[in-house]
Amino acid sequence: MLFALSTRWQFYLSNILYNIIIFIKCQYHFKKLDYSKERYTYSTYNLHQVVEHLLKAIPLVFILYGHKEHELDTLIEKCKAYTLELVKVFPLDTEEEKHHFELLERSYIEARYNDKFVVPKEVVDALVPKVDLLFNIVEDVCRKQFDYYKQQSKKQLPKERG
Repeated sequence: MLFALSTRWQFYLSNILYNIIIFIKCQYHFKKLDYSKERYTYSTYNLHQVVEHLLKAIPLVFILYGHKEHELDTLIEKCKAYTLELVKVFPLDTEEEKHHFELLERSYIEARYNDKFVVPKEVVDALVPKVDLLFNIVEDVCRKQFDYYKQQSKKQLPKERG
């Protein structure tokens, strides 16, 4: 669904995106703090939060809708309508990739409520570059869509009388 946004909506949307980015940076900071204290399970929970909010930003920019789900695989599926670049982030081609993604998914609940749930440092180390890649993809996709909106809104503005 492609449409031009009014300047007011562009401002509103850019504020929402700005707040999402601040939240993501805070979660990333918490991940680093937990990591430095060797709390890898909580680091993974914070990575889950970063991934979840990055994925939620895409439909927000494209269709002004924020999905309520927390399951990353569901959010990725819903975002494929706007970019196929996401398959590069979590390809799930090997058992190891599947296991890492499963731990990331489970960390949303398990890290907070299950004392027996443990995520090793190696998994966090493997997930961090994937989250960095996701951040770059989402930033690029959203920036291109904002550029599209700006271009379309310029076309729709009435021409000045000279």
